[in-house]
Amino acid sequence: HTRITCHSIPGVGRALAFQVLIGGQTSTTHTSSHNFVRPALSMLRVTASSTGLTSAELAGYAPSDPQRQPTGTFLTTGGGELVTLTGTNLGPLGTPVVAAYGTPDRPSRYEVNTGCVVTVAHTEIQCRSLPGVGTSLFWRVRAGEQWSDSNVAVRTDYRRPVLLDAGGSGVENGSTEGGHFITIAARDVGPRGGSAVG
Repeated sequence: HTRITCHSIPGVGRALAFQVLIGGQTSTTHTSSHNFVRPALSMLRVTASSTGLTSAELAGYAPSDPQRQPTGTFLTTGGGELVTLTGTNLGPLGTPVVAAYGTPDRPSRYEVNTGCVVTVAHTEIQCRSLPGVGTSLFWRVRAGEQWSDSNVAVRTDYRRPVLLDAGGSGVENGSTEGGHFITIAARDVGPRGGSAVG
């Protein structure tokens, strides 16, 4: 008459509420401080076929240069890469999650609110990256209103810009006073309207 023992089911969340149904009658709701374990990330990879790098470009990456390593963590600035996050306590298959990545002072600089889902129960999430720029962007996820901690091993870099050509009145025979327009053709320079430094 005074105690019930149950087994938990797969899930995510915090401050869980409890009810029981006995003999067709539902109990009052008991709100608790009990939580599922917070999600934790351990690894990240960007699907190679979606990075936009040719085989020749990949072959030219040098391990001695951290900006030029084919580690599977580089993102094109246009976004849309398939990002696979591996960890523990991520939730049952199909659980919707939110992913965010950024710097320590701006951890949610980029927040992916749609399209992130658990694809392998409890251990894997897939998301699509957002348009952006920057390096050493740490990833974290939120499942059931609980954020994972940042992990130094789970980070990405957007690909560095590549300049292809320059033109305009300021390129050749421009006045030393400046003020001439210069048009630069490039790739991976970031979303339209973003700031750039020459």
